[in-house]
Amino acid sequence: MKKLAFLAVVLWTALLASSCNKENTTAKANLSYSFGVSNLYASLGTTAATSGTPVAQGTNGSINWTSMSLNIAKIVFNASHAGSNVAFESKNFNAVNPLQAGILSGTVSIPAGVYENIKFNLTLTENATVPIFTLNGTYIEASGTQIPVSVQFTQSQLLNYEAKRVEVVAGDYVANVSIKINMLVTGLTRNDFGQTTRTGNNNAIVVNSTTNKALYDKLMANLASTISFDVAKK
Repeated sequence: MKKLAFLAVVLWTALLASSCNKENTTAKANLSYSFGVSNLYASLGTTAATSGTPVAQGTNGSINWTSMSLNIAKIVFNASHAGSNVAFESKNFNAVNPLQAGILSGTVSIPAGVYENIKFNLTLTENATVPIFTLNGTYIEASGTQIPVSVQFTQSQLLNYEAKRVEVVAGDYVANVSIKINMLVTGLTRNDFGQTTRTGNNNAIVVNSTTNKALYDKLMANLASTISFDVAKK
């Protein structure tokens, strides 16, 4: 009798564990993307080593960004999950303003569980009329003279990023796309901005794939290093 009772308890425990495991593997979570930017004001020194450091707004010998717009064709979340490689795609992030914190977009449903070897593939697709990334701001010379700057990145890019392991349960999660924009001018100097062709009555510095291309190429080379990803529960 005792043996029968013991077996019944064992079977019930196993059934309960199996039920719980089944619930865990079928539970769903929502993953959304949030964009944010930091370090809008960065030094532009006489040497490469003294550029790209965050500084106070309005500092002489600096670049101050005031507005930006990002257009992303798609983001793919790749990872190892439950013994398999999985991928979840979100599309059409249009006119994203990283200065507006807290806005969520590109929501996808993902199974609960542990995600490892996480990689995010960020696709920026060239468009003749809509740049992939536009930045506007002011270059402040060492003398204090302020010169408007407008940068338009138009070339297609496929950027790959890694993120830490995360254990997902039912609920809402956010992939934070962080842009440290000071890193855009890392390795540059004041001369890169100072020795440029100027446009219009305000002597603006316009930077794109055809105007001030030498500066454009240097900024484009730094673009990938400004972005990072991190996944967290909302």
